[in-house]
Amino acid sequence: MEYPKAVKDEILSILRDQIENNREPGDSYAQIIAKFGVNRKLIYGWKTDLKKKMASAGHDCGFTSHEIFQMVLQASSLNELELGGFLRSKGITKEQLALWSAVCEGANAQKVVTSNQPDREAQKKIKKLEAELRRKERALAETAAILVLRGKAEAIWGENEVD
Repeated sequence: MEYPKAVKDEILSILRDQIENNREPGDSYAQIIAKFGVNRKLIYGWKTDLKKKMASAGHDCGFTSHEIFQMVLQASSLNELELGGFLRSKGITKEQLALWSAVCEGANAQKVVTSNQPDREAQKKIKKLEAELRRKERALAETAAILVLRGKAEAIWGENEVD
């Protein structure tokens, strides 16, 4: 069963709060099930996926996403020598920083289409559909003209009789 995005987002918010504050779920699973009618196994799956996602983004290290973003920004302007001292002072590894940097860079990786930059595939499809519509309109007009002329011919000469 597919759940609406708003329902899943609300449940994930509850689960995220539990993970970030190191709280045990307690009655919350029963409350979620009663409120939303979501299967317990599905909730466990969503929580597992959320934990993995948060761990890859660095949420398991005690830093907020804002702090992580600020560290990535600060580190981007440092040379190798300064970077080593910075990493030691923050208690993070170079690999963690590289992962966080990749996550920050990919955060807005979705293709953005502005009004100045129309999607070429969509434009091609529109042109093709417009050409097909014009062709069908011409065919319809031709058929209508033939029917009108046939009606007039029958009115003038009568119906064709086949011998």
